Amino acid sequence: LAGPGTILGLPAPASLKLLSTKGSAPFCSLPVRYTDLYSSPSFRKHRCPTTGQPPAEPALCLICGALLCAGSECCKRDGLGALTRHAAAECSEGSGVFLLLHKCQTVILRGSHAAYWSSPYVDDFGEEDSGLERGRPLKLDPVRLARLRKMWSGHAVAAAVVKERSTRDRIIRDNYM
Repeated sequence: LAGPGTILGLPAPASLKLLSTKGSAPFCSLPVRYTDLYSSPSFRKHRCPTTGQPPAEPALCLICGALLCAGSECCKRDGLGALTRHAAAECSEGSGVFLLLHKCQTVILRGSHAAYWSSPYVDDFGEEDSGLERGRPLKLDPVRLARLRKMWSGHAVAAAVVKERSTRDRIIRDNYM
């Protein structure tokens, strides 16, 4: 388990200190530049607990700072993905907010249902770079981060997942994450 100030037992870099949001679980603070997050020693040293290899799709829990394998068979247990299990048992009683680090996409999760959400990182023009295909430097958008925090602290993750899954044509299979 990852404790406060750690990511999978390793000390969290200063840029990932946990902030307490009023009346709720801690919420990870994020570095201003995405490259600082992506190149942090904690991220680079992270290995899948099952295979011992770097995860194919690492995800950062924005609630507690844990690094997990997203959507991979190696960490599925009883048909549940690592993010679903983490949100249900270790972190937030069924709701979760995760950043997919290789794609710079946010995943919101409630129970077995998950949906993509806007990334807190944008380029100089305020646009996301989903999949990191354009290669432009990304920076943290405080307004987007505030929306994520408000959704989390206002217990609105479940409603957001339902809305995203009902209005988008690109959804995530149940229990996949």
